[in-house]
Amino acid sequence: MQHSKLTSLLRHLTSKELSRFEDYVCSPFFNKHREVQRLCSYLNKYILDEKKQHRLEKTKVFKYLYKDRAFDGNLLHGLSAKLLVLLHDYLVTISREADKNNLHYIKILGQLRQRQQLKDYDAVLRKITRQTEHNYTDIEDWYWEKYQLHTELNTHFVNQGGRSYDDNLQLSSNYLDRFFIIKKLKLACAIINRNHVLGSNYTCRFLPELLAYVQHPDCPYTDEPTIQIYTAIAKMVLDQDSDAQFSRNRELVVHNSTNFS
Repeated sequence: MQHSKLTSLLRHLTSKELSRFEDYVCSPFFNKHREVQRLCSYLNKYILDEKKQHRLEKTKVFKYLYKDRAFDGNLLHGLSAKLLVLLHDYLVTISREADKNNLHYIKILGQLRQRQQLKDYDAVLRKITRQTEHNYTDIEDWYWEKYQLHTELNTHFVNQGGRSYDDNLQLSSNYLDRFFIIKKLKLACAIINRNHVLGSNYTCRFLPELLAYVQHPDCPYTDEPTIQIYTAIAKMVLDQDSDAQFSRNRELVVHNSTNFS
């Protein structure tokens, strides 16, 4: 097993992560398979010890798991596959812990709404609204969060029998527009640039229409610096007055650097 996908990935975990992964695997909520738990404990014991890599040979691993049974490669492979799935799930779990943001609490809102826990719903909502600043690397991900929040609040309003005007529906649409426009322009710039550099033949649909829309005087999103910057980049790489666009874009980026990774 020294060169399996499972052991290769395990070697890229820290000692602390390996310990927590074993706790994860041994939790009956995530896994009740005893042999998978024992396999995890065995591998964790030797995986980072370079002098004991021979302990990871298939026959020795199988002998540890099944002392009185002849070697069965298919059985060991099945256990390893189950453990690898758990490892993938564990990595997703710890990534969420490291990047817990309001999307986590918005999902909680949805669960509380479905279970009619309105007092708790309001308490979690207050926790979200107290977060006045976004903690995302890129501004468009913050817009996605706001879209998700106002979509949830609109659903809550409808479920409560709302028949009057409520601005959450409009806000949901507005934030989705900003998210889409920024993401689309960002991808368009990458596509155009890669086509120039590599001679590729990527297609970016709706770009002319989108550029025309965001530069129209009546566009409601002309105040968004990120949209302005990606619009300028797109025009620059399309060789539309690139010198002027470069100078303008450089100034915009300097004044709005916190919006970018």
